[in-house]
Amino acid sequence: MSSEHSNPPRDSQSVVLSGLTLIGLAAGVVYLAAASSGPHARSFVEVRMMDEPVLGDGARAEAAASFAPAAEIFATHCATCHGTTGKGDGPASYLLFPKPRDFTAGVYRFKSTYDQAPPTKADLERNIRNGIARTAMPAFNGILSDAEIASLIDYVLSLNTKPWANEAAEPVTIPPRPQFNAGLIEQGQRIFVAMGCVPCHGETGRGDGPSAQGLLDADDYPLPPADFTTGVFKAGRTPEDLYRTILVGVPGTPMPSFQAAMNANIQVEGVSRDTDMVWAMVAYLQSLIEPREREGVVAGATISAGASRNAKMLADPFDSSWNAVEPVAVALQPLWQRRHSTRSAEVRAVRFGERIAFCVEWADETVNGSETLGSATDSVGLMFGLTAEIPTLTMGLAQPDAPSVVNLWQWKASRQIDADAGERQDIDVLSEDQPVDMYPFKKGSLVAGPLTEHDPTFVSAWGVGNPQSDPNLMKRPVLCMNAAGFGSTTIAPSDDQNVDGVGRWRDGMWRVVFVRDLHAHHEGDVDFATMQRVPVAFAVWDGAAMDRNGTKLISGWHWLEIGR
Repeated sequence: MSSEHSNPPRDSQSVVLSGLTLIGLAAGVVYLAAASSGPHARSFVEVRMMDEPVLGDGARAEAAASFAPAAEIFATHCATCHGTTGKGDGPASYLLFPKPRDFTAGVYRFKSTYDQAPPTKADLERNIRNGIARTAMPAFNGILSDAEIASLIDYVLSLNTKPWANEAAEPVTIPPRPQFNAGLIEQGQRIFVAMGCVPCHGETGRGDGPSAQGLLDADDYPLPPADFTTGVFKAGRTPEDLYRTILVGVPGTPMPSFQAAMNANIQVEGVSRDTDMVWAMVAYLQSLIEPREREGVVAGATISAGASRNAKMLADPFDSSWNAVEPVAVALQPLWQRRHSTRSAEVRAVRFGERIAFCVEWADETVNGSETLGSATDSVGLMFGLTAEIPTLTMGLAQPDAPSVVNLWQWKASRQIDADAGERQDIDVLSEDQPVDMYPFKKGSLVAGPLTEHDPTFVSAWGVGNPQSDPNLMKRPVLCMNAAGFGSTTIAPSDDQNVDGVGRWRDGMWRVVFVRDLHAHHEGDVDFATMQRVPVAFAVWDGAAMDRNGTKLISGWHWLEIGR
């Protein structure tokens, strides 16, 4: 979830304003719009005109005790980003954009109530179950139970310091969806232009209007408008979600509510009086969506590993036998917002005797297999929980009493190229006619040859034991690792590396196969032989987008079931 503005100082009873336009008044708050960069851009200012009561320490302590089970869920799955007190200041928040929501501020962007009214519980349930596309907010549908989600909603609302914390709010009513036809789409396009959507979203809805570059949210963070051609919308996937967003707007952003136009009974030339203008706009926006890779399941999908007898598929990602395995498309979302990214990855799994294999496929227009200065490599990773308990999605959790450890497998295109060539892509391979160091204590050629011909004393990373420079790992496309929270990734020693893999690119698609024994042979390995259901999540790095480390695309948690 993305954060909203923090409360300004409230000790002043009067203010002097200039160059601002009054756009709303509600609950003791004046909302004003000020011209920003670009002829149509707007930034928003919230001026508080009266003090607001907050819960006392005693009341907060009593509330905290009543929410103890939900607080534990929040600590496990939410606090790393949103912070222990819900202020959006968790230890991972600096890695994310849009920033995590500050639940204490009481401003929610994706909801079914107008202006600064509180969201409904159904709004929070939708965001928790489905996540928020194009942000780091993951989905928990099929991961948390209905009761856990309900208790988490109450707990999150309890963090709010607004006076309406426990008040009910009436959601907007969405009328039945009409049939989308050419006539309704044409009317929707007329409304789209007449209502001033083009300056931000562009004439063709690609989010490239003349004001797009200057748009800011209430925290002065850049906020690019939606590209409707992608079909990816933060507020939800369905036409009803789009209707709700148009009607209500998105508080804290330049996206206004359509309510005023509806109430004013504005007429647009060429639009019938009995046409629902919001549905007409939805029909038009839906018509702009371009075909792309299939949408994935946001969380809780079941990936079944059935038996297979074809050993060739374990070494060839494009072996035809993989096509006979039903794939599961899992949704991917960026930790750092970008205009365009791969929407999903298709995952297949098989059991071959006492071994298990995964084939992960995703769209990528280019091959990026170098990790030199100024470049990044394509990569894909799998993350497994070591028990049936769902770990924290941010690579486990470092808890003093009971750390939540995850098992990570990562394939890199750069390592695949090293493995195929039998040597590291050093500067003599990557760049012809470039100066190279000469090592007088090296065996063989002074400027070429394998790393093992060097004296470790003069290859500092190898000499101090950095596993990234271990020559025994150079020929492994996949590395096995463990982590208990982001920043704690530890590569297993070369003797404990037991995951084989191979990746190949063809016609704009990567396919990567991971293979390992069902049984765990080392501490920190997931044991597929004894677990009935295994939590699994996925990550993809796009080298062309300079993805590396925490800048990547992630999935939510899913379930692996292994046929016996």
